[in-house]
Amino acid sequence: MNSFFSIIRKATACEMEKEFTKAFNLYFESEYYTTDLSSKIKIRAKMAWCQYSVGNPKETEFHFQYLLDNFSDHPLSYVLYSKYQIKLRKFKSAKLILKKGISLYPSFLEYYLLLASLLKDMDRSEESIEVLKIALAQENLTKSKGIGRKDIWSELGSLFYSRGDYN
Repeated sequence: MNSFFSIIRKATACEMEKEFTKAFNLYFESEYYTTDLSSKIKIRAKMAWCQYSVGNPKETEFHFQYLLDNFSDHPLSYVLYSKYQIKLRKFKSAKLILKKGISLYPSFLEYYLLLASLLKDMDRSEESIEVLKIALAQENLTKSKGIGRKDIWSELGSLFYSRGDYN
């Protein structure tokens, strides 16, 4: 496990130095040192972003598609792929991926917040509000990196306020 963290640190440093090919190779090597599913997913996403950074769209797509093909049983794969689609400004595709994620993992909070944010950016605030209401109706939402139910309420309040609805 010590080798894993050492390799990841080297890969991250290479990425920060814009040595994306070295970073890619180190991330690839690090995959062999972990059995943790979420780590493997994040590593594969990092590999995809390295490919994106060197201007290789086919390989980037391959690695993100690999996430969905091989880790469809983990909600993080849908989140990371949808973020890539958003970066490409393929909003319809990102929306479909997030909706599929919600149908498979209805208690995964990050889907709702990402989808609501995406819809808001597409000037579809009514749909965004509906997504947040559906999220609030879920009894067991997972928390993610300090994100909780309070963030849904905050975003919902912000959407209503921006529409001039102060109730």
